Parts: sequence; C-alpha cells; structure tokens
Amino acid sequence: SIPCPEYSNNLQLWSTCRDAISGQPAIKAKTTTYLPASFAKNEPEVYSDFLCRAYWLDVTGRTQAALVGMVFRKEAEKDILASMETLMENIDGQGQSIDQLGKELIENLLATGRHILLTDYPQTEDGLDAETEAQLGLRPTIASYPAESLINWSVEGINGRQVLTMAVLQETRRNPDQ
Repeated sequence: SIPCPEYSNNLQLWSTCRDAISGQPAIKAKTTTYLPASFAKNEPEVYSDFLCRAYWLDVTGRTQAALVGMVFRKEAEKDILASMETLMENIDGQGQSIDQLGKELIENLLATGRHILLTDYPQTEDGLDAETEAQLGLRPTIASYPAESLINWSVEGINGRQVLTMAVLQETRRNPDQ
C-alpha cells in the first residue's frame, strides 16, 4: 500500500524525535544528518575528529523517562471484572501486562504523539460458553504498534461520528535463520 500524505509528512519528524530520545549514539550514528557536513568530503579525518568530540546533551531521553516515571509512580487503580484479571497479566497473548503496555504507549505518545492499539478476538462458533472458550484458549488480545507502523488509513463520517474504515499496518518480522 502507498503511504498516506500525513504519514509521509511526519516520518522524518518521528525519526528525529526517536533519535533525540535514544541519545548521543543515535545522533552520532547518523553523522551528517545532524552534524554539519560542509568539510566532511574534503577533510574526512577532520570530520571524524569533529564527530568524536561532538556532544549530545541527552535532555530529551531523560525527560521522556521522567515523564513516564511520573505517570506510573503510583499503581493504577483498576476496576475490572474477575473474569478479566488473567487478561490484565497477558494483554497481548505474549506475556505483556496491561501496565507494561501502558508504559510502552506513553513512551510512544511522548515520542511521536500517537500510538496504535489493535484489539482482536478470534472468530468462534455462535453459542460457545465461557468454559469452552477458556479450554480452546480463545481470548481477546491487544496488539501494540508505534506510529511508524500505521502507513495508511481512512476515516469516514458514519451516523454523525468519525469512524476508522481502513488501517494499513506495516509489520517487520525477524528472520530466525539470520
């Protein structure tokens, strides 16, 4: 799918924010993206020395960490049904708790201003009771995606509300053979 214009317009900003949060190693790794390159081609050894001496004051990353810490300094009060408690300890089906998901969400919101949560429930036959669903391991999950993963979307007005009608997520998969 072709990325939508809003995605394309924000991608560089998101990358810059993530680099700033990651700190000096990320900034220096991108060399001429952040450090002037006027003499890099003509005098590579001078540029290399300049790059080694360059210093990034990691205020951005520390600020993000402090803000996340402030949000989660007290344990959240949760008013949930007893049947949902096990879901709170494994919200994504891979062992991540609701608190871990919340921290990830806040970190991404501070970095890019958006985060995507995709709720899914496996399709089942009509009329299954809760016990059968539990035996089959059928349960809802919430998948978490950073802003960069949602490359295209469409929102339409339906019955007086703005409703998401299309979402194209780009996933990266690790190759276990490498």
